[in-house]
Amino acid sequence: MLTPGDLVVNSVGNPKIEVFEDTAFRLYAFGNNRFGNNRQVTRTATVYVESPVITRFASDCPDNKTKYVQIVTLSYESKIGCNLYLNQGIERLSGNTISVLPMRASTVYTLSGLGAEVLIQRSLTIIVTDFLDVEQFTY
Repeated sequence: MLTPGDLVVNSVGNPKIEVFEDTAFRLYAFGNNRFGNNRQVTRTATVYVESPVITRFASDCPDNKTKYVQIVTLSYESKIGCNLYLNQGIERLSGNTISVLPMRASTVYTLSGLGAEVLIQRSLTIIVTDFLDVEQFTY
C-alpha cells in the first residue's frame, strides 16, 4: 500500500501519480518472513516539485536594437519543462526560436510559462532605432 491516498500497488511496478507540491510517500509491504511470522516493512521517499525556470531569452540583434522592418530572432530555453507562451499575439511556442517583426519604436516581448503553482516570466525590449514617428501627414 502506498500513502498518501492508500493506493494498493503490486509488489513490482511503476505507479504514476501526479504531484503538485512536495510530498512524502510511504510504501507499506505486508507478508510473512521465512519463519512464518507476519511482518510489515515500510520505506519512505519524498518527491520534491521543482519550479520551471527560463534559462535563456535573448534576441539576435546587438543590445536589442534593430532597424525598421528588420526581422528579429528571439531564442529561449527553459528547464523543468513547461509550455512557453509569448505575448504580442504569438501565443504558445515550440522549438527554441521564433522570428518577430517589431512594428513600434519599442516593443516588449514577454515569455511566460506556468509551473505547478508558479507563473514564470522574462521580458526583453526591442528598440527600432530608425523608427519614424509620424503624428500628422498631409499631402
